[in-house]
Order: sequence, then structure tokens, then C-alpha cells
Amino acid sequence: MQDPEVLPAWLTEYGLDALTESFSHGFTGALNWYRNLDRNWELAAAWHGAVVTSPAVYIYGDRDLVPAFPGTPEVPVPPKSSRSSPTSCPTSGASPSSRHRHRHRLLGRSVGLAAARVPAAGQPCEDPRVNDLRFRTAAAADLTALVRLRDDAARWMRTRGITGQWQPGELDEDHFARVMAQGEIWLAEAGGNIAGAWELWWEDEAAWGLQPPVAGYVHRLMVDRTLAEPGTGRLLLRAAERRVAAVGRTCVRLDCLAGNEPLNAYYRQAGYRTVGHKEGKPQPGGAPKSFTLMEKEVRQAEQG
Repeated sequence: MQDPEVLPAWLTEYGLDALTESFSHGFTGALNWYRNLDRNWELAAAWHGAVVTSPAVYIYGDRDLVPAFPGTPEVPVPPKSSRSSPTSCPTSGASPSSRHRHRHRLLGRSVGLAAARVPAAGQPCEDPRVNDLRFRTAAAADLTALVRLRDDAARWMRTRGITGQWQPGELDEDHFARVMAQGEIWLAEAGGNIAGAWELWWEDEAAWGLQPPVAGYVHRLMVDRTLAEPGTGRLLLRAAERRVAAVGRTCVRLDCLAGNEPLNAYYRQAGYRTVGHKEGKPQPGGAPKSFTLMEKEVRQAEQG
């Protein structure tokens, strides 16, 4: 297969990154499904002949072999002129409170549907809940949401036994307002809801000392655990890398709490390498801490 020079309209760079990240861990899960066909059949024997009564839709590609299997009900195939558009999506009339049922999961994990009405085959889906993350810079109106997002992330860390990093109530709206005045804060939205955020600084003398203007510094990468899909953090990191490349800088830098080995490993797996350590770095809401300094080179091609 040849790599297209331009992605089709239905696939964004962020969606492609999510697919690449999912497949980078191997195919064990998918292959295990086929290894366990007999066992699955035995376990599901009690439901032989059962009918799915709740509204549902099966989404497949126009070259998918499954609809051609013997015994599969005949289903319409969209005309060639419209095959580049999604063939179905949740009803656009659903309320935002149902976002957990209306969630788009890449790599065929699931597409939750809570309503029976779907567009005709070949009709584009206009429901933003099934589209990729949308990124934008934060504004003053987002300050309260940023404090909530950070506090929720801190509480999540505590439930995981991570007590030496973030604490609820450490940062207030003034902190994020100062960052917006001196650098950038980016938000990731899914269906109009904030799914994650990160700070992007253009200098970080407290951790890195005086440096030439060659890097962007990522801070406070955080996601809403009740809304974001697995892998969202990596997508946010990729978006930050693209932003840094877009302004002509050549590397992304971050600091990671030295004692948090799982987080250090997370960034190493994302392509970051350890380049130093900073002892006793001042903290905006607490005592100084020691950090691992990490760096990743980015190319102009990252603008993609």
C-alpha cells in the first residue's frame, strides 16, 4: 500500500496518531479473539438466537469481508461517490449528559449509541461527539475549568497512591492567568467538553537555567479521567510537540518528579530522554522538589 500524500477528509493527524499508538503495542488483543472462538461460542450458547432489542448499528468498511459471511443479513453498500464519509452516527439531538454513551473510540473499540435514528447510508455524520479532539488556546472564561481539571487530576493521583506530586487546592485561577500572560495554555475538547489541557512555556529558567530560544516547555499535562479515552494524554503531548515545531523551535522539554518512576517511564515511552536532574526546584503551591529533566527533538514535519 502507498502512503497518501494528503490524508482523507475523515481522518485527521490526531486520529492517525491514536491509531498508530494503539497498534504500537502489538496485536495480542485482536489475535486472542480468534484464538478463543470456540470458548466464546460455548460461553455465549445460552444466548443463541437472541435478538438485540436496543437501538444499535454495525459500522463496517465497504471492503469488509464480514458482511459477506454466510448467514449474514444483506446490508446496503453506500455508493462509491460517498464512501469517504461516515455512514452512521448518534442522533444529533442527544443531550450532553449522555456523552458517556455517545463516545467515539478509535480502532473499533466501540461506538456507543443511545438513539435509534441514524443518517442514511453515505450521509456525513455531523455530530461532534464522534469526531476527534479539538484543540484551542485557553481564555479567561476557562480559568475555573482549569482549576477543577487540575484538582481532579491531583485527587486521581492520590487514589493511585501518588502523594508527593500534586495536591488539590495548590493552584488557583491566578496561576493559570499568569501562565496565559507569559506563555500558552491549550485545551483539548471532546463534544464541547474539556477533556484535557497543558501549559506551554517558552522559557523555564527555574528548571533549565538560561537557554537559547530553541525549545518549548510542557507543564501540567492533564486529562479528565471521566471523559477522556485511553491514550488521550499521548495525543495531547503530540499536539504540544506540533505546536513547538510550528513556531520553529527544535525540541520539547519537560520536567518530571524524580520519584515518580511510572511517569518517568511514560515519557520515555513517548520518545523523551533524560538529559539532567534539577534538585530543589521551587513549586508554585508547595515545597521545592527534585525533578528529572527530559527532552525530545521535533522536526518541522511535526506541523503535519
